[in-house]
Amino acid sequence: MFTQAFRYEVIAEQSGSFSELAALVDRAREAGANADTPVRAVASPHDENVVDYLLVELHSTAVPAPEKVTVSLSIIQELRTLLGDIRESDGDVRTFSARLQACHKALVELAEGKDIGDKITG
Repeated sequence: MFTQAFRYEVIAEQSGSFSELAALVDRAREAGANADTPVRAVASPHDENVVDYLLVELHSTAVPAPEKVTVSLSIIQELRTLLGDIRESDGDVRTFSARLQACHKALVELAEGKDIGDKITG
């Protein structure tokens, strides 16, 4: 049984703004959607090859994201060091790929309310 559904309508030959789509993602995430939550493309009733809207349905077991998270100082220091290293490299991030991926993963986990401990691993 679903308790909430989030819908993003797609109108043929018209463009929506990215912020509208981002707002849908934010609302769904706040309600408990995570990286594994399915997004269904619903076909138009007139043509099954045309997407009418995107639908995110959340089960009653979905846990809403916390409004606040606690992060250890060592995590903040690690992020600060990475950003400083990137700044000193004039924005060339190629050598920081693994560290950036680890930081992104940690931030996603924090946004989902997970405890990542005291260190970003990657």
